[in-house]
Amino acid sequence: AKKPPSLEKAKSLLKEALGLSRQIGQRAATLKQIARVTIRQGDLDRAENYLEQSLDLYKELYGENKNHINIAAVKFQQGALAIQREQWEQAWMHFSDCIRIRRIV
Repeated sequence: AKKPPSLEKAKSLLKEALGLSRQIGQRAATLKQIARVTIRQGDLDRAENYLEQSLDLYKELYGENKNHINIAAVKFQQGALAIQREQWEQAWMHFSDCIRIRRIV
């Protein structure tokens, strides 16, 4: 079996894709994937920034109060990041938002 590419290679390709993305939804999804790779690399502060950028783009796309599965997915990822940091209240808030949205959509 072929060895999977490194996280650094994945991040490089995602950043290249981000540069080519013209649609807000594509940019938001790519930023979320970059955040996931960055979390696996252990750079939690940078990952948090990518997630915030992704969420901002999704809110721009769907509206500030729009309940959408993509917003729920970012909230879930933010909750997982908060758990890694042992920020229990933050995790609870993000997971609660995720669940609230998922019940609607």
